[in-house]
Amino acid sequence: MLPDRVVFLMERLKKCEHEIPKYSYQPAQSAVFPETDWVFEDPRIVDISLSDRRTKSPDTKIRSGLSALSLADEYTEWERTSGTTRVDTLLENLNSASGRKHAAYKEYVDSSDRFKNKGKAQKYIEYGVKFRVFEKIYSARVEVSAHACIKAGTHLGVLGILFLVFNEFRRLKYDYLPLLANAILASQWRDHAEKLHQSVSLCFESHKK
Repeated sequence: MLPDRVVFLMERLKKCEHEIPKYSYQPAQSAVFPETDWVFEDPRIVDISLSDRRTKSPDTKIRSGLSALSLADEYTEWERTSGTTRVDTLLENLNSASGRKHAAYKEYVDSSDRFKNKGKAQKYIEYGVKFRVFEKIYSARVEVSAHACIKAGTHLGVLGILFLVFNEFRRLKYDYLPLLANAILASQWRDHAEKLHQSVSLCFESHKK
């Protein structure tokens, strides 16, 4: 039996299914930061903050998710210069998520002048790390070799789906991530993930420029 949190997330996804057609055809330009509202803060922090609004458009959802990934990827590159990354540590032991053991979010954020709201930056990096951990858990369970556009160890399509339920996903315990991966693989969301992969990948490339 699935934990209540996983069941709730899957139910929330079901309610978002009507957004998939529009979401699937989001132009890559929708992932680019608008030139407003972020004079004094890293634009990714501003975009993720928008995910707290009650009503969110598809482009807001995808920018929030991609911004979290971007922050996490930069943090991971910074970590890699010193050895093991947070993503690798969590994949080895999901229980290590408690207490942020072996994480250096604060040190990283404090070393940068880009982040004005240091607390939000730490929190949002952690969101992105969680997405990356889930991506690897999911891709290890799905056969991706038949899909030339999907490299082993990656699956932006499934992350695109989870961007629809950004807040529900971030509240999920790390221990539940393998169960969520199995639930998605056993549902229609597996097909949605495959179809979304290319468009989300293009958006992420535009987002990084």
